[in-house]
Amino acid sequence: MTLSGLKRPLFWILVFYMLTLCFLHRRGAFDLSPPENLRACRFVPSVELTATLESVVRSSGKRKSVFAEASRIGDVFCRQKLLIFLPNNAEADRLKIGKILKIQGRLRLPGPPRNPGGFDQQDYLRTRGVTWVVYASRLEMLGQRKCWSDLPFLWAESLRQSIRNLFIKIYPLRSHSLLCGILLGDKGSLEPDLARAMKDAGAFHLIVPSGSNVAFVLAFFIWVFGRLALANPLRLPLALAMAAFYGMIVGGDPPYLRALICAALALLARLLGREIDMFQALILSALLFLIVEPRIIFQKGFQMSYMAVWALLVLQPHRLAPANWPRPVKGVISLVMTSAAAQFALLPLLAGIGGKFSLAGIFANVVLVPLSGLLLGLGFMLWGISFLPFPVLIHAAAVCIGLLVELFQKICFACAAMPGSALSLWPMPPLLILGYYMILFGAFLWRHPRIALRMAVTGLAIVLAACLLERVERRDFCVITLSLPGYGASLVRFPTGGSWLIYGSGAPQTVFKALKIYGIRKLERVVILEQSETNSRSRDRIAEGTLSQELVRWNKKKPFELCRGTVCFRFFPTGPRLFRGAEEYSRFPEMLRWNALAIRTDGLTATIQRAP
Repeated sequence: MTLSGLKRPLFWILVFYMLTLCFLHRRGAFDLSPPENLRACRFVPSVELTATLESVVRSSGKRKSVFAEASRIGDVFCRQKLLIFLPNNAEADRLKIGKILKIQGRLRLPGPPRNPGGFDQQDYLRTRGVTWVVYASRLEMLGQRKCWSDLPFLWAESLRQSIRNLFIKIYPLRSHSLLCGILLGDKGSLEPDLARAMKDAGAFHLIVPSGSNVAFVLAFFIWVFGRLALANPLRLPLALAMAAFYGMIVGGDPPYLRALICAALALLARLLGREIDMFQALILSALLFLIVEPRIIFQKGFQMSYMAVWALLVLQPHRLAPANWPRPVKGVISLVMTSAAAQFALLPLLAGIGGKFSLAGIFANVVLVPLSGLLLGLGFMLWGISFLPFPVLIHAAAVCIGLLVELFQKICFACAAMPGSALSLWPMPPLLILGYYMILFGAFLWRHPRIALRMAVTGLAIVLAACLLERVERRDFCVITLSLPGYGASLVRFPTGGSWLIYGSGAPQTVFKALKIYGIRKLERVVILEQSETNSRSRDRIAEGTLSQELVRWNKKKPFELCRGTVCFRFFPTGPRLFRGAEEYSRFPEMLRWNALAIRTDGLTATIQRAP
């Protein structure tokens, strides 16, 4: 990419439009709230509504969910987007896009995360324009919406179900879940240990439909139509149509649609005999996205997709190796640098969601990216030959694909098990993020030394200023009590800057996420409250996973107390309680059931609010 692309009007139109959307977002323009005549519905135990499905069924933990648009809620006719959690006995295979349902269930508004670092359902649904969450207890199918535009989606969903059923029939759970992830972009059925290993190995992006899938599908169909001797004006649009149909199969996530739009613009330029400018194609695709759906700018998938591609266009990793080097060596260097550039570009975004930076993934992707492309092609080939009356051929193909799936899994687990394979990331303040990106893109612009030096020096100054502000920031005495069962867990932050952890029960991962969110890397003291055998594994994980100067095991019969002035925190088996002298804050346990709480005190009074 040449820097002249930054001077073109289209780029500055996009920048101005994005800043406008951010300003409107800060002013509350994209906030969703139900109309006045529907707000009382959330207090009703059961509401009847009519809705039309707008997405395929997805797995969300133990339950399946689907997006829909309501035409009637109770006695009110309206248009409201819903996230519906289906009942366990729902026939998911029959629920297709355009299906009209009558639903009986409970409505509630999307909620914030219960604990710091938890899943923020409110933010996730706000960026998708969803107003209500519905927990369905009963549903009835009324019919199918008659709309010709639904037909391609119905065909895509039928094909999706056919492929999934074939893999379930042939392979065990771990293998078929991985194949469904690579071919269909389905992450919900992955086993937790495999998903964790893929994240640590830097391979999780291979089950998110993205630019690599578009490249594989386009290359395959261009080759097929070329063998059929079709001319370019017919071959390229047909290949693009097949790539678009594959996008319907995998759900049309922003990374895939971004790559598809860029590919369509590139093919259009080729048909018109114009020079292909991928930077302009990227800018135009982002502008089209944001015009059609402005809220998508706040989705993490959109941000990560465009930031990674921007980094690759600036660095141009395919041109780093000397031209006279052998092609295989240049290909390996290109893959390594592509993986490294994308991960460095996404580092602040990954840090914000409590992710990890995969060192092993920089090199593992050299093997895993081509292997995922091979599995993508072989998986569809297996589905195609499954309709032929040749069981021996089908069995042989299934065995070969199974061996490749096993190889993929072994590489992921081996890379994840390497010491230092993945580094934990800590959330970064906005000023530090700005300085980091200036330094990073200064390094990527090494072909322009003067510009690179200016950006790097400016970025370094911003980083130093951010670190200085962090050190002089005033810290109040604050107790952050997490919403956990039993004794629970609390983080204590002293005005001097020191921190304690008081742990009794609850998921250790929740505690570790909270430590990350608040930037607590080292603890002065960890107090373990309960000593029974019930939660011994969780207590051991807390003791091993926290850096602390002192570990205290509280084995006394009286509750542990932490006092500042007349305000005291006491930890009972039923949970923590807050006292001011002899008087107890009566609503404190009730508030703690729904959200983590931050309690700040000066020793005389206490302020209780939801933990940020």
